[in-house]
Amino acid sequence: MKRGLLLYVFLLVFFPGLLFAEWQVRVIHVFDGDTLVISDNGRAKIIKLYGIDCPDKQQSFGLEAKGFTSALVAGKQVTVVPVEEGRHIHGKVYVGDECLNEQLLKAGYAWHDYRFSSDTVWAKMQQDARSAGEGLWSQENPSPPWKVEDSKYSKTTRRSMTIRIGGKHKTDSIQIRQRPPKKKETSSQ
Repeated sequence: MKRGLLLYVFLLVFFPGLLFAEWQVRVIHVFDGDTLVISDNGRAKIIKLYGIDCPDKQQSFGLEAKGFTSALVAGKQVTVVPVEEGRHIHGKVYVGDECLNEQLLKAGYAWHDYRFSSDTVWAKMQQDARSAGEGLWSQENPSPPWKVEDSKYSKTTRRSMTIRIGGKHKTDSIQIRQRPPKKKETSSQ
């Protein structure tokens, strides 16, 4: 038992790629520049592109990033190399020999997300796109989505709800402003 656990830990630390095998899947939907919905044996799964972050759809260049990704992978067979799995699968996506994550960086439609990836090659790709004024780098000071989200969600909470309208269900996402905590009343005795 201990020997098997030690082997697993050894593989995880020194050869993490062996534990996450790559697989061929079809992209059935492009949600945004860095989020894909794939079909894996008839089951839909969400793939988040590892190590990069594209602008959200409502940000400048968000729709362009989605269009760029759609043009490269929508409806196509791709290779997914998972890096980590959690709520979603975070990985590198290849169309033939080309890495989609890298293509987005080179075209200036994504930030190298240094919070999760320390890849110096990807950091250099971002710097080259920035120097050339590609994509979102044509703006003076583009703000990465994680900074926008931090400021946006500090004041509000996102909640999903289902509303029944005329016998049909409609799912909608709403934002509810959080109330400040109530102050405890102290009695003066």
